[in-house]
Amino acid sequence: MKRQHQRVSVTVPASSANIGPGFDALGLAFQLYNRFTLETTDTLSFIGCADQYQNKDNTVYQAAQFLFKRHANDPAFEQPLTITFDTAIPTGRGLGSSASCIVGGLAGANLMLGSPYSKTELFQMACTLEGHPDNVAAALYGGLTIAVRTEKEDYFCKSIPVANAFDFFLVIPDYEISTKTAREILPKSVSMDQASTNVANSLLLTLGLMEGDAILVELGSIDHLYEKQRKTLIPSFDEIKDLAMRSGAIHCSISGSGPTILLMAPTGQFHPDSFQDTLRLLTPSSLVLEVLPDDTGAISQIL
Repeated sequence: MKRQHQRVSVTVPASSANIGPGFDALGLAFQLYNRFTLETTDTLSFIGCADQYQNKDNTVYQAAQFLFKRHANDPAFEQPLTITFDTAIPTGRGLGSSASCIVGGLAGANLMLGSPYSKTELFQMACTLEGHPDNVAAALYGGLTIAVRTEKEDYFCKSIPVANAFDFFLVIPDYEISTKTAREILPKSVSMDQASTNVANSLLLTLGLMEGDAILVELGSIDHLYEKQRKTLIPSFDEIKDLAMRSGAIHCSISGSGPTILLMAPTGQFHPDSFQDTLRLLTPSSLVLEVLPDDTGAISQIL
């Protein structure tokens, strides 16, 4: 298999999935990044990566090999790499860390080969590896993304820019919640009324973020499918949500599987200092981070 480039880097944004009512469909990218450098070598090695991930099960490595094998049309093909990690997205917090690794590995391997695959094709591969499209869509395309698995068993995504009318904050606890655990507690079925209400709320929220309409965002931020169950994994969630809304937020939702909590407010109307003062009484070790939306998605470059 001919390689075009020996050393590349990929910068991938963090992402928040669901955004309240948009379960497994909506994603939002933020300007908080993981950067991966991939270099062809004779033996596999990792730099800047925790010891437990320095093996062939590493998600970045697995994603890169998935693309290499597909391009070579050889399931036994393997390309050793040195992968360097410069990461700011915390793991296990519901901010798309695994999605960033998948997108980073795929995009890096693709650039090494001279970019034989389109972004649409990379998205299909990323969804196959991740198992659901919401985080990988936002990580790859940026912006507010709507993603769905079609009746043809492939995936579709549309990225929409967010109006410059809102401030975004992340409340990031110091513990992790696994996606597996967060999915195991989901209800096996929901009522037609709950489902239809979530559909309507997702539309209102999406339109509000597009148009900068705070009323629509607030109306559309309510979930009836999973928050009731998943909030049991986040101590003091109800108190944090109440505090956030009293501090000026119009949206408070569990980011992906959690435990990170996503807050939105009209520009300049949230009071982070007073919020953090009281938040420390509820969860002393949580970090509050103001973030901006990322409208670009993953960026690959030759080094």
